[in-house]
Amino acid sequence: MKLRISEAVELANSIAQLSGYNKIVTDGGKNRPVQVPYDFTGATRFSLAKNFRTLRTEVQAYEAARNEVVRANDDRGRMEEEISALLRTEIEVDLVILREADFKTELNPIPPTVLSDLMLIME
Repeated sequence: MKLRISEAVELANSIAQLSGYNKIVTDGGKNRPVQVPYDFTGATRFSLAKNFRTLRTEVQAYEAARNEVVRANDDRGRMEEEISALLRTEIEVDLVILREADFKTELNPIPPTVLSDLMLIME
């Protein structure tokens, strides 16, 4: 699959947000937040982990290149142009494509902004 680096960064960030969500519970008369894991099958979790690992490698390479651009440039305008060019760079990545049903959106309160990014890996 071809992605721009900017899409890879956004997708990696969205996958990272799928560990769970905060829910307020009452415990001993006091409200406190707890982390509730999303309800995914083991196969879905494994596919997300594989995708995250693949994307993380690309994101780390981008971050290293970006840091080098920042170090090498005193001209802010030129630096921003070079970073923008890096973000537009297309990469080829081997990602697992999931079905919309794998995300169980009727059970899992995944934010629409996260779902929007995840559409890149949905059939």
